[in-house]
Amino acid sequence: MASVKKKQRKNGSFFYEISVSRGYSKSPYTMRWDVPEGLAGKTVKARLRDVAAKFEQDCKNGKVKTRKERKEELQQAELKRILDEKNRMTFKRYCEETFLPDIRQRCSENTIYNYRLQLEKHVYPDIGQLEMQGIKAGDINQLLRKHQAASDSLSTPIKVYTIVRAVMKMAYKDELIEHNPMDRVDRPSKRKDLSKAQSSMSCTVDEIQKLCEALKTEPILWQALVQLLIDSGMRIGECVGLLWSNVDFDKARITVDGTLVYSPDKGVFRDRTKNGKSREFGIDPDIIRLLKVLKEKQMHHLVKQRCTDVFNGSCERTGPDIDFVAAASDGYPSIVSHREVSICSRCRLDGDGRSCKCIFKKSLIEQVKQLVEISCNAII
Repeated sequence: MASVKKKQRKNGSFFYEISVSRGYSKSPYTMRWDVPEGLAGKTVKARLRDVAAKFEQDCKNGKVKTRKERKEELQQAELKRILDEKNRMTFKRYCEETFLPDIRQRCSENTIYNYRLQLEKHVYPDIGQLEMQGIKAGDINQLLRKHQAASDSLSTPIKVYTIVRAVMKMAYKDELIEHNPMDRVDRPSKRKDLSKAQSSMSCTVDEIQKLCEALKTEPILWQALVQLLIDSGMRIGECVGLLWSNVDFDKARITVDGTLVYSPDKGVFRDRTKNGKSREFGIDPDIIRLLKVLKEKQMHHLVKQRCTDVFNGSCERTGPDIDFVAAASDGYPSIVSHREVSICSRCRLDGDGRSCKCIFKKSLIEQVKQLVEISCNAII
């Protein structure tokens, strides 16, 4: 039999608490019933009896649950929702929501940009919409075979392999997947029957001599930059990101502690080196003399510009002090016109793309010009 008690809230309103016993040492089923407006007297009592009887019948039929049972049901429903969401977690969604934000805390902006570029261009179109739980080793092997068949170069397949491996490893550690399919995927490698004796990747002595001869008719900036790259083996980003404070004219030594990089989010900016460490090395005295001439020329143009501003009545400085070695007179990285003729083409060097990782590249002049031009456009 249901019991009914009339109770009062803190705000003064009344309600009826209906309870049905569940037996000894168990909390009863309870419900609250508010008197509808317009009811009074015997009508309220009659309606209350009907509500109490229906509630008691629902309790016997198992339709009513205790607060603890309702809480457990909500927890189970939330757990099921999370599990379903994990099962529906696609590769692209996991990368965007978990993988990329995580590596953003540990990697440089340039690394993150390259990761995103490879994912959007080479990975998402094939496995981006696959659910993480459903990705098999065969799917990844098929992706790698596709990129290997598209080109003789292993650069793209290895990048894809490295990124997918990192993503699946993180998903395995997050317990999103039970098994890592990358355990059954081999790193891409060239077929032995396709390996051929390749020509030297670096320029020959004759080619270097031709380049040095052609440099004599180039502006002092490009003479200094290219001679510095040939002599030191610096990376292009390190060269155009070189500051005058990195050059020790007395000891003829240069310290590389940064590189100029580009990302869509930040534009062009100076970042740490690829391995995060600085290094110091000696430079040929002839290059030091070129750098001295370049700095004097830059300072001369800067002073001339400041004097012109003062003469015109402008007290505002039109640009920063000269910081970058590869800078125009205003201190920003210089703009190079597309009308300038490539030194490589003037030297009649073939465009087969032969290059050495850190020594000298055939398209070096054009790459330096493009990077410096991008830098100027982004900074200005």
